[in-house]
Amino acid sequence: MSVTKQVSEFDEIGTTFGLSAGGQQCFFCSELLVDPAVMWYGGTGQKLYLHADCVPQLCAGLLRDMREINVSENTASLSDIKGV
Repeated sequence: MSVTKQVSEFDEIGTTFGLSAGGQQCFFCSELLVDPAVMWYGGTGQKLYLHADCVPQLCAGLLRDMREINVSENTASLSDIKGV
């Protein structure tokens, strides 16, 4: 993950650094972003932009879904063992 910067921010040699999320849509809530925001590269290299406040909500949802899959897989395994 990276934190985005405004394009108007320059490094010591006068070039822009970082990325700007300005005008991008938040991956979680779809609202337009302003910097600073969070940028994350997806598996195929696409950039996912998020509001800082949306990151914990997305992570909580992913963890909840992962737990639900693990519980249903464990329940299926127990049913096989018990012959239910």
